[in-house]
Amino acid sequence: MPSLEIKRTISAVQTDISSSIEWPTVQFDLVLTKEISKLRFSILNTPGKVVPNLGDQIDAYQNGVHIFGGTVTEKNAVVVGGVLPEIQYTVMDWSFKLDTKLVVKTYSQMD
Repeated sequence: MPSLEIKRTISAVQTDISSSIEWPTVQFDLVLTKEISKLRFSILNTPGKVVPNLGDQIDAYQNGVHIFGGTVTEKNAVVVGGVLPEIQYTVMDWSFKLDTKLVVKTYSQMD
């Protein structure tokens, strides 16, 4: 009988950071329109945890299939219900990078 277990992983700059993620905080906002898809997650800021930086590439996989890719656009340190700081991340899909290139190209043609 095949396994029904779902294996999810998240990587930052091609390094698996799944063990650092606080999985109950993971939230996908996947859209099929021209809107930007987002991934939100948190990591407890403790020694030994891998923490992505602004601008890092983040990829999410489910059972080995790539389901999301994007860039870290927000990183906020917050103390939630205790003394350990939690780092909250917002990752926008790759259309975020495309939008920045389109804006630069449009304005450069106006000179």
